[in-house]
Amino acid sequence: MANINELLYRMPSVIYCCVVAAWTYTVSERILHKRIRFYLILGGIALASLFALRECRWVFFEDNTSLSNLLLYAYYIPIFIVSVCILGASLCSITHSDLFLSV
Repeated sequence: MANINELLYRMPSVIYCCVVAAWTYTVSERILHKRIRFYLILGGIALASLFALRECRWVFFEDNTSLSNLLLYAYYIPIFIVSVCILGASLCSITHSDLFLSV
């Protein structure tokens, strides 16, 4: 019974990773601009790694406090990558004529 409860407790992270993987696949199929597609796929990989880091922290390194704290600080890496990817994708979508206001 304990294994079923633990499996159900971990299920949201698995569902999140599946949703991010499906979103990343649809982005790779739908987005035609190569640079924007690259940034969005990289952001999807960073989100999946964020969920993987969270699960590694709670499943494998729960008893080791120093590694658990290190993984807690490692959360900032994928969050930073996602922010940079969003910025990069938005900058790729701006054309040269968008930079100047037409009067």
